[in-house]
Amino acid sequence: MLVLVTGCLSLFCHRATMESIVVRWMLTSTVDL
Repeated sequence: MLVLVTGCLSLFCHRATMESIVVRWMLTSTVDL
């Protein structure tokens, strides 16, 4: 059970990091345009 919780947390954190990277990339690309 603990392994499942840790896995979900790491997945959630990884997804949040990816989303923030994508948002930052989109912002920088709009500024470049």
